Amino acid sequence: MKRKINLLLILTLILSVFIPLSSVSAYTGGYANGKDSTIMIPDIYFITRPHDSKIVTTLITDNNETTGDLLPKNKMIMIDLGTDRTIDSFKINSDLKNMRINFYDRSTGYLSEFTLKGGTGTLEPLPNGKVISKVRYITLYTMSGEDININELDFFYSKDPNSSPDPTDPVDPDPTDPVDPSADRAILVVTMTTGLEKEYDLPMTDINAFLNWYDSRDAGSGPAKFAINKYSNNKGPFSKRTDYVIFDKILTFEVSEYSTN
Repeated sequence: MKRKINLLLILTLILSVFIPLSSVSAYTGGYANGKDSTIMIPDIYFITRPHDSKIVTTLITDNNETTGDLLPKNKMIMIDLGTDRTIDSFKINSDLKNMRINFYDRSTGYLSEFTLKGGTGTLEPLPNGKVISKVRYITLYTMSGEDININELDFFYSKDPNSSPDPTDPVDPDPTDPVDPSADRAILVVTMTTGLEKEYDLPMTDINAFLNWYDSRDAGSGPAKFAINKYSNNKGPFSKRTDYVIFDKILTFEVSEYSTN
């Protein structure tokens, strides 16, 4: 009889260990996974309120939707991603209340902000399909004048294999149209931040190289400049002419494909 009781106790211990693990609602971690979240008074209150009211927690970034923390109505959450990131989607498991989210670069310069509504942890694209580069800091605060319970908060870039949400979740579609495989050449028009337009007549191999470079740089890797061979266009007495375009100076670009057949 004693032997049977011992066996029952062992089985009970095994079940108590494995059942909670299997019931935890978790997902593949994104850029905020495991990062410290600082619950603090917004900057506008620093003059009249002390700095030592900060609380550092990982309960909203621990990849576990059964844990969480409270965001009081008069405070904000600040997350340091640790390095520059490109972000196009997010997951939030929280009360269904409106929040304001801000993105900043390394110099704490303002990049963009959105109004978000709490949710159940499903992957959502940023509003209007926005893609934000060079994000280092993220802040979140309530707009409803109420406390908000946040169980999990994370950020992703759909093209980064190291930041891969669940494959069944919707992701922001690639805004760039696929290249026509029947095309031989294309006119690439690059509009710079100064308003200057640069036009190039290029083979598709060069176009694809440019697109691959741009996507890689947008994800935070690769060189800052790209060399474009001008071929015989206005060559003059030179044996070769090369234009260098700087990623940070590109406002937009257009690819117009055509066939020489």
